[in-house]
Amino acid sequence: MRSAVISDLHLGTLPENDLLRVPAIRERLFEATADVDRLVILGDLAELREAPVGHSLESVYEFAEHVNTAFAGRQVVIAAGNHDHPLVAAWLEGRRLRPKPQALPVDSCVKAPRSGPLGTIVRRLPDCEVMLAYPGLRLREDVYATHGHYLDLHMTVPTLETIALSLFAKLEGHDPDELTTPDEYEAVLAPIYALVYATVQGRPTTARPLASGASVRMWGAMYPEAGDRLSRARALALRRGVIPAAAGLLNAAGLGPFGTEMTGSELRRAGIAAMCRVIERLGIDADWVIYGHTHRSGPLPGEGDWRAPTGARLMNCGAWTWAPQLAGGTEGKGPYWPGRTVIVDEDVPPRLVGVLEDFPESEMPLPLG
Repeated sequence: MRSAVISDLHLGTLPENDLLRVPAIRERLFEATADVDRLVILGDLAELREAPVGHSLESVYEFAEHVNTAFAGRQVVIAAGNHDHPLVAAWLEGRRLRPKPQALPVDSCVKAPRSGPLGTIVRRLPDCEVMLAYPGLRLREDVYATHGHYLDLHMTVPTLETIALSLFAKLEGHDPDELTTPDEYEAVLAPIYALVYATVQGRPTTARPLASGASVRMWGAMYPEAGDRLSRARALALRRGVIPAAAGLLNAAGLGPFGTEMTGSELRRAGIAAMCRVIERLGIDADWVIYGHTHRSGPLPGEGDWRAPTGARLMNCGAWTWAPQLAGGTEGKGPYWPGRTVIVDEDVPPRLVGVLEDFPESEMPLPLG
């Protein structure tokens, strides 16, 4: 089957910077994938960390109805990531409730259930064959795809999420470098995901949770596009003083290990290294591993191959959200420019395709708030 892989749509985000709610952008995706047999949504289809689930899924339902028309008679695969992990929580629990609980395999692709939050999405795709894949699936014998959120347990860049996961792993006695199965990764990650999801169910939909989007805001503060002398001095203090000091304190507390450098090249290096660690720990045997999660697509021209020690070549399909702090000013040339998909044909290497490379920055929706 010829597949198109997209990731990190984050439909329903309160700032409304989820691009596939925009009809013109949605149509570009459908045109670019008109000749594929299968659309793979590789996690974070929905943003379930900012508002009650009913509100968050309204944008997902609208998108699903358009997908049902565009992909009628074809297959749609939905995977889950860290921001929409509740879509698979009930399915995972169902596996554990059996008299002989089944271990979660590395690659699993089954008919999508029609119950729970995921079921409400599936029922809006009646003309498509809808499959659930978690934590990943084989697109070909030599191509494996997963959202990539397991890499957070090996990430050396300190963010609120990587710090929280490191702390929980330490408290519960989990060593990330000793995890070898999806169930072991889930034991560390799922409780944090469930807690974050539960805390927003009673929230008003008028204000974004403080932690949501914190990494992007921090990046904007460290690397302002413009500003007065005070802003530039504050940015320099963050990069050279606050961040290194905070990383040192975290490392001294036995968390991490976290690095002290916060640059674009370090984000790329750390993300690739962490994903390579997941491939090694889970024993993923593939020539190609496609993932998302970091919103950093690649490899782009000039970056060479991203290779794991196992020999696997990595490819990140990026995101479909607009973050001007990361992508602004690049006009389609930067790694955080949105709207990319990985096309997997039957017998040639996967390729990264930019659907929005010529889309004007001036027409991107400005994030609210």
